[in-house]
Amino acid sequence: MMGVKACGLRLLDKSTGDVIWKSANQNGGIGTPVLTKIQGRRIALINTEYTLFAVNCANGKIQWTYPWPYCDSDPVLVQDNIFLFGGKPGNQRCRTLIRIADAEPVEVWPERKMNISMLSWIAYQGFVYGFTYDKRSIHLKCIDLKTGKITWEKKLKDWAGLSMANGYLLLLESSGELAVVRASSDAYREVSRARVLEMNNHKEY
Repeated sequence: MMGVKACGLRLLDKSTGDVIWKSANQNGGIGTPVLTKIQGRRIALINTEYTLFAVNCANGKIQWTYPWPYCDSDPVLVQDNIFLFGGKPGNQRCRTLIRIADAEPVEVWPERKMNISMLSWIAYQGFVYGFTYDKRSIHLKCIDLKTGKITWEKKLKDWAGLSMANGYLLLLESSGELAVVRASSDAYREVSRARVLEMNNHKEY
């Protein structure tokens, strides 16, 4: 497998394309930078190959770092916390919640024994929803952000994409079926289901 190439961060003027500031090279990741405000400053949270960086958007200075050797996912903001998840091929994936309201990040709870896919999780009313996998078994799970505990899980037949609208989870399964699921923290509650796409290359496990 090819390694992640070193790259530098840049802030560009969106009107002209001019570089406002740039950082030293880091081993990059494939997660998307996430913007937030910490202590009144606009901060970009950026996953690199081994570290989560909090970068001041005004001047490019690093506010703090958090060791996180999983660069394949986006940080999920939940008020003053970040839900992190990820892993590397051949290694156990994991998840953690860190508090970012203070000068330095503080780990609230870790969980090192959970295979989590690189698809983004969704936070809603104190819980996060997303996919895990074990070999070829795929589950949609709900996790309590206060404790890190799983409140329910649903085994799926195959891979699915996940989005949310008006308090409902939308699961577009690789079979072409769309499932509408109430974002409930106590149980999987499917409201409706319909085939919306014809997937010619779909193959069941």
